[in-house]
Amino acid sequence: MISEFTRTAVPQLVGHELEFSKSQHEENFHSLHEAESVIREELEELEEQAEVCRKLFEDLHSDTRQDDKAGAVINAKYLEGSAVYAAYEAIQLAAMCLKLVEMSDET
Repeated sequence: MISEFTRTAVPQLVGHELEFSKSQHEENFHSLHEAESVIREELEELEEQAEVCRKLFEDLHSDTRQDDKAGAVINAKYLEGSAVYAAYEAIQLAAMCLKLVEMSDET
């Protein structure tokens, strides 16, 4: 279950990321093909980070099976950091999808 704060904050973060993207790059994508390429790149980065999370969880699981609390804690710390980075990637992905939607609204 997601807290109401997070439910409200994430769309705001997506909006901020979209505005940052527009300030760093173009206001709109040059074409539908460019939009698709950028969205694919963001999705691939998210998938890569999710895979890192999966591997860290497997290590945590192994530590838990061996009753290695210190190892599990270390892996949990790495997993937390990796999950946060995955959230960054997910926010960027959502922002680029929104950028495409806005582009279609303008035409």
